[in-house]
Amino acid sequence: MRRLALPLALVLAAATARAQPPAPAPAVPQLHALFDEAWQEMLRESPLLATAMVALYGNIYAGLWFPIVVAAMTAVIGALFLRETRNVDITSDAERV
Repeated sequence: MRRLALPLALVLAAATARAQPPAPAPAVPQLHALFDEAWQEMLRESPLLATAMVALYGNIYAGLWFPIVVAAMTAVIGALFLRETRNVDITSDAERV
């Protein structure tokens, strides 16, 4: 009986912890307001691109994919075409100048 007491207590503790719904984060409305403000600024700074993306997709947050795609392309191109500098003397060109 003692062998079952600890596992049973752990199962009951996990069940009661899982049964309570998590409290909503108070910062979520503030985060949405920040996204809306950033979107409005993007519309002011680059209205052509932002308007085209909203018209195409119908989602006001569609314009946020543009910087994500640019960053991902930069990472892929950098990973493919930049040389590794480990065990290479990168100051050898500076000495000749």
